[in-house]
Amino acid sequence: MHRTRHWIGTASVALFLLPGAAFAEVCDKIRPGWNNIHGPVSQVDDAVFFFSASPATNLVFVGLISISLLLRNRSLCLFSALVSIVLAAMLAFDWVFHLGGKVTESGVAEGCVVPPYLLTAIFLAIFTVCIFAAFKRRIQV
Repeated sequence: MHRTRHWIGTASVALFLLPGAAFAEVCDKIRPGWNNIHGPVSQVDDAVFFFSASPATNLVFVGLISISLLLRNRSLCLFSALVSIVLAAMLAFDWVFHLGGKVTESGVAEGCVVPPYLLTAIFLAIFTVCIFAAFKRRIQV
């Protein structure tokens, strides 16, 4: 009888210390609408979430890049490149130095957070295109 109580008490403490409920709360805050049933978040899901999180800001960013490339304005292209490289650096810096702390770690453990490899690559590609567009030699005919 005494051993049974000991095992029940140990099992209760172990279940209490499991972080399942904490993970669920973290993922609800980080990724609203994400469900563990669908499996962990992929790089593409992360990019779609990032670009759909604040559509107005992203629309301004895409508009800035589009206008700078269409008008071939060197100043706008350089500004677009600067914004892109700053975003890439912020994503990389946040991931490398764990600025999210326990929240990010909990999200990774649950599967609702992934490393921002695809997002960083997208911003670096935008940076490269804008730099080439800014310094492209204009051919006079």
